Amino acid sequence: MNIRAAVVASLADLPAWGRGSDIVDCPGGSPVRVLECALGRDADLCCDATNGVVFGRRPLGHVERSVIGTDRLGRDCAVLAHLGAAALIAFEELAIRLVSIGAPTALVRRCHGAAADQRLHVRLLAGVAHRRGVSVPDPKNQKVPASLFEVALDNAAEGCAGDTWAALVAWARSERAQTTELRRIFRRIATDKTRHGQLAWDLDAWLMPRLSVRQRAEVDAARNGALRELQYLIRAEMVTAPELGTLPKEQWRHLAGSLRHRLLDGAVATAA
Repeated sequence: MNIRAAVVASLADLPAWGRGSDIVDCPGGSPVRVLECALGRDADLCCDATNGVVFGRRPLGHVERSVIGTDRLGRDCAVLAHLGAAALIAFEELAIRLVSIGAPTALVRRCHGAAADQRLHVRLLAGVAHRRGVSVPDPKNQKVPASLFEVALDNAAEGCAGDTWAALVAWARSERAQTTELRRIFRRIATDKTRHGQLAWDLDAWLMPRLSVRQRAEVDAARNGALRELQYLIRAEMVTAPELGTLPKEQWRHLAGSLRHRLLDGAVATAA
């Protein structure tokens, strides 16, 4: 499975689009935005940090936190920084689990590299949030023991689907964001997230032959189910701060569908 090729092809499916002129800020029924309209822009707002946002993998036992702030861009960057910090923990814990199950050193090393990437992402996004007066809550997760099978299940959903979707969104934001700083931040994140998505699929390929027939069927179902649910993630992307750049609903839906089909077709081809 070539994740970079899948992401690039999905983006290429969209008609040409520029920055800024046709950016749509669609509330889409978001409780946070409805509350903002009711209270006014100066009210302190609280949003669930995972509120439908997928920004890479979350660790097993992840506990949802809240982000409070009046500035929309600051709040959204704080959410992404928080989830990035959670992903850092996820990769560090994954590396430990891979060592315990005898995974190749190369896969373990790539997990450590991904954790280092996440540390940079957190610093970049938290910097934007802090300058706008919004604090980033520390990630929290409950320690959960995981067998090889449980690692495979988690990787299928959080990695194969979550990390790959995060890469696609970051590439879109690297073009759509309204400032040079944000576009540069998301270009760096997109490059790294693409590697993280590739890591997830490479890990999936290593894990699957080591599972029983029944376990492989369950992992396939978890992975394919998560990929089919990509269409439901567009709502979270449509209610972000305008400065991050967004797409009309139909283009988000097209991106999600295109990526889903490519990844599902690739998964079937790999299994065959």
